[in-house]
Amino acid sequence: MPLMLMAFMAQIIVIAIIVVILKKILDRMLIDLAISLFEYNASGQSPSGPITITTHKRLKSKYQAAIVKAAQKHSWPLDQIQYKIDKKIYGGMIIRTDKRIFDCSLKDRLRQALPGHFR
Repeated sequence: MPLMLMAFMAQIIVIAIIVVILKKILDRMLIDLAISLFEYNASGQSPSGPITITTHKRLKSKYQAAIVKAAQKHSWPLDQIQYKIDKKIYGGMIIRTDKRIFDCSLKDRLRQALPGHFR
């Protein structure tokens, strides 16, 4: 019996590790998607007002550099970029301009998949 219990505990540990790894991969993919959407869809906007970048944790410098590059591509003033941390989005990124919102947060994806369960 103890051997079965140990095997069960080992399976739980492996599952937990897999979930953590998958969440990190999903987080990176959502951040990349948000930056790509901003880069390709912000071209029709006149660069005015702030760009607010919301993430669930501090943004890595490589992502900040990608955002700056995309903003420069559209002649957006770099002093208008604001970074905000909101743990309630669970992962991913939300990019808000004065006219558009690029919501690639994990919370938004869960809300779309499970309507009525996330507010």
